[in-house]
Amino acid sequence: MYTHRAQLGFQIGIFALVAGSGVSLGQVDSTDLVDTTVLVDPIVSTAGGAALPEIIAGPFQHGNSAYYLLEPANWDVSEQAAQERLGAHLVTVSDAAENTFIRDGVLSFDGAPRNGWLGLTDADVEGEYVWVNGEPFGFESWRPGEPNGGATQNYAGMLGSTSDWFDLENDWTVEGVVYGVVEVEIPSVLAGPFYSNGHTYYLLDNSNRHQADAAARLLGGHLVTLDDAAETSWVRTNVIEFDGVPRHAWLGLSDVSYEGIYSWDNDSLSSYRAWISAEPNGGTNENYVAMFSNSNVWFDAAYNWGSGAHGVVEVATPNPCTVDMNNDGGLNFLDVSAFLQDFGIGCP
Repeated sequence: MYTHRAQLGFQIGIFALVAGSGVSLGQVDSTDLVDTTVLVDPIVSTAGGAALPEIIAGPFQHGNSAYYLLEPANWDVSEQAAQERLGAHLVTVSDAAENTFIRDGVLSFDGAPRNGWLGLTDADVEGEYVWVNGEPFGFESWRPGEPNGGATQNYAGMLGSTSDWFDLENDWTVEGVVYGVVEVEIPSVLAGPFYSNGHTYYLLDNSNRHQADAAARLLGGHLVTLDDAAETSWVRTNVIEFDGVPRHAWLGLSDVSYEGIYSWDNDSLSSYRAWISAEPNGGTNENYVAMFSNSNVWFDAAYNWGSGAHGVVEVATPNPCTVDMNNDGGLNFLDVSAFLQDFGIGCP
């Protein structure tokens, strides 16, 4: 595990969402972020081998994106790590606010300025810079006189102390090493909070598994850990299918670190499993666990399986509202009904 200054867009204790509201994590401005020291598990992958740089900090939130900082490496290897570890690319910069955030909130997250790789290159056509994720090239923040490297310097980096850009060789080390900055799009919260047994649950919009994981961590939790059949049924009925619509859902279980050895993202020792017959069967190509729609059974899948699934987030915070009797995150006539039902049962 590693420590970082988490950039949380809200405090769980006061964050109130209405089921189906579609509130986005990215609707909170970065100036309102809470400065809280937390421990976060790094996301690792065996897919790229030991040569790929590890994640050393993140996620940090700005707008609708989460950002991670990689260990120093050349541009090619950093881009490969972005794809294989996080299913994403090196960062795309859209405006001056994001440019400043990358310098202050990511490259200098602990107060130490660093040079950073951007997902910008003219390797294919000299002088024609493109973002590797395919977005149009618009905003730019070149250092005066840059880019000036011609055909020998085809990759853009940021000076951590100024946020200016300059063009570099793939393995540039003239004035120090360069750290990869990765940008991951994060899904909105579709529904929640829901409460049960001292924990808070959220349902995310459809996304790939890496995107759901980033959103879960920014909410102050992890993708859900299921301890038994009762919790599994409760999560499917009350969270995944809160509105009666069946959905595939990402769980916080994977064998991404060691093939065939499944572990929970929050380091839980829960041994409960609910595999469907013949699962898991995906080998090294399918390292993440999901729950089938309209069912309690699980299967292993690639991070970008099919059309995606809905992340279920679990946060270790109780319901702050004692009169929310049915734990659905809101006050309505159902709470009165729940109260009367409990009142009728009486005390032991």
